[in-house]
Amino acid sequence: GFLSILSRFLPLTAVQIMLTNVMTDLPMVFIHEDNVDAEAVRKPLTLDMKGLTILLVALGFLGGLSDVFLFSFVQNEPAALVQTALFLETTLGGLLIFYSIRTDKFFWQSRPGRMYNLITLAGIGLAFILTMTALGGIFGFVPLPLQLAGFILVFNLIVLVVTDIAKKIILHFLKGTEH
Repeated sequence: GFLSILSRFLPLTAVQIMLTNVMTDLPMVFIHEDNVDAEAVRKPLTLDMKGLTILLVALGFLGGLSDVFLFSFVQNEPAALVQTALFLETTLGGLLIFYSIRTDKFFWQSRPGRMYNLITLAGIGLAFILTMTALGGIFGFVPLPLQLAGFILVFNLIVLVVTDIAKKIILHFLKGTEH
């Protein structure tokens, strides 16, 4: 996408994009077992396409900013290292974002289903295995330095909190515009 404009090479190869898509989509298989907040059961939400569009565009913009921010730190590194770092960042972000968007509450105030948590943790573990060991070479990855992998993890947790705060602000604004 957008990072291709800023880069002298593809930020992720087609295989790496497919891998991150599979890894971030797999937990969605268990969405039917997710816990639903009691408030949502008592008063189900109505679909507001305008509000949903505003929310998704804003959260997508934040996700794009996080990609550009990380890219700015690694852009002068060899292509394989940049691709490995971006894979880890986009995969972790894709796995963690569900914790925010599944509820109107702050993500830590709502407990997801057990299977979703297990599959997400397995995905996070696999992402680190693929980006920190020789096994990732199958997908064109190189082992990331421990400091960089740790930075990407902390960065994604910060992005999750910032995204969640942005979600709450946007939802507050949208609820104020309801008639």
